[in-house]
Amino acid sequence: MLGQFQMRNFASKHESMDKLIGRDKEHAELERCLNSDRSELVIVYGRRRIGKTFLIEEFFDREFDFKYVGAHGMTTRRQLNNFLNVLNSYSGKKFSHLSNWDEAFYALEEYLSSLPADRKRIVFIDEMPWMDSGKSIFVSALLERLGHVTAEHHAYRHGVRDLMDERQDCRQQGRPPCQSDV
Repeated sequence: MLGQFQMRNFASKHESMDKLIGRDKEHAELERCLNSDRSELVIVYGRRRIGKTFLIEEFFDREFDFKYVGAHGMTTRRQLNNFLNVLNSYSGKKFSHLSNWDEAFYALEEYLSSLPADRKRIVFIDEMPWMDSGKSIFVSALLERLGHVTAEHHAYRHGVRDLMDERQDCRQQGRPPCQSDV
């Protein structure tokens, strides 16, 4: 038991983390966040095909309380329908309709609050830039929910400013959000 959370032993229970060459800094940051006694938001971004998803999946041994993968070229409506289907699959509930990302994150929070309170909940949202397109309000809805969570649970937000700066830089350079040369 660490603080108020029971820690799941992710990284040490598999040997595949040894295959991640040159990811010591990222591994240490994930380990720090996992062992923190506060809620953490970690945003991993960078060029395509450099192993961001592999890093997260291997570190957490693919044990997520919720995982959603955005899809390229989908409308917000289709992204929300896919999110709804995944949420229903994880929760065993049947949320009937999500009109926008505010409702989606509220439903996700409702599901996560039904999980045991003695451990951290791990949420993995992959391919986030594809969900934050046009007028989808994905990032603003996410930040809004984090604001509520922060106020209620004294959560710690890490990397949000970096994400916003990165999105702005990418848009100014005519690139899709979060596809930087970092």
